[in-house]
Amino acid sequence: MGDATGKQMFTHAADKEVEVAWHNAMSGETRREMNFSLVPHAIFTDPQIASVGMRESEAKAGHEVLVGRARYSDTVQGDVRMEKDGFAKALVEKRTDRILGFHIIGPQAPELIQEVVNAMTHGLTAKAVIECIHIFPAMSELIPEALNNLE
Repeated sequence: MGDATGKQMFTHAADKEVEVAWHNAMSGETRREMNFSLVPHAIFTDPQIASVGMRESEAKAGHEVLVGRARYSDTVQGDVRMEKDGFAKALVEKRTDRILGFHIIGPQAPELIQEVVNAMTHGLTAKAVIECIHIFPAMSELIPEALNNLE
């Protein structure tokens, strides 16, 4: 499916496209649309890179945006691992607190981005993610750390 549509040509996106197409063809329920803005992507290099949603330039083109940043070393787990280069960047719409995009570079980036994908898929705000209890000390603290640093 992904190769046929030419959009977000990843296996995980194609799997979701098939699910949406099957639902629309076979169920009598409300038609679903594929939301390509919620397709995460990752590059399994060293360092790993993961992203979902808009880039900063895209977000700023149509929204008043707050940007939050956090380094892996801002978390206890990142500090213990002596991770000096990894970081995360959050893009949040100022008026609504809606997460527009999130980008992570560093170890476990593809796994860490999933929390943000889930939050964006279900319309959770940055505040809602921050209010969730995150295991301590774990690298997942990077997500609320970035969201807590919005400027």
